[in-house]
Amino acid sequence: MFEKLKLRGQLIKAFRTAEIYRVVKRGDRTSYLFPKIHQIDHHHTYTRYAFSLLNGIDPELLTKKRWALRQVLGSNIEINGSLKNFSITVHHKNLPKMLEYNYGAIHHHIKKMELPVCIGQDIYGNPVSWDFADNVDVHMTYFEVKILAGEKKVQILDSYCWQPISKINHLTMLFEDEREVVLNYIKKRKQFI
Repeated sequence: MFEKLKLRGQLIKAFRTAEIYRVVKRGDRTSYLFPKIHQIDHHHTYTRYAFSLLNGIDPELLTKKRWALRQVLGSNIEINGSLKNFSITVHHKNLPKMLEYNYGAIHHHIKKMELPVCIGQDIYGNPVSWDFADNVDVHMTYFEVKILAGEKKVQILDSYCWQPISKINHLTMLFEDEREVVLNYIKKRKQFI
């Protein structure tokens, strides 16, 4: 009972910090109306707050003021909902810094991908993968091209690593064999499109 009151107060403090409320003036008195809290589920791994915004509160405030909500509730928050009804899930654990590669664990997730790259896992422990085959075009980054060409370690210190290839002089920064691998792959993809 007291735990839920404490969590409710923390959510109201987060709304106050993020300025997610409606101001009502009655004479010389000013009142702040906060979103209506419907439910608070507190578990060992997460706390979920379900609430609805009052009429007149911009739903975009939740995404614009996410940083303020994170300052009060914690850095691992997830905001779901639209227009009026929302939920904020606060995860009590952080993502691991290092993951052990286990092909058996990710195989079912990547088996239908043509050129899969396993990036990591989400907060729920599900693998996160990306299919390069669906995304190879001029928007591909230098970093992605290096991985596609078979590079084992890519230094990502320079800002150009995250720029699209179209802005990096059309593959001129790649070695000849890397350029050939990427261009051949793009040609193959365009034949089927």
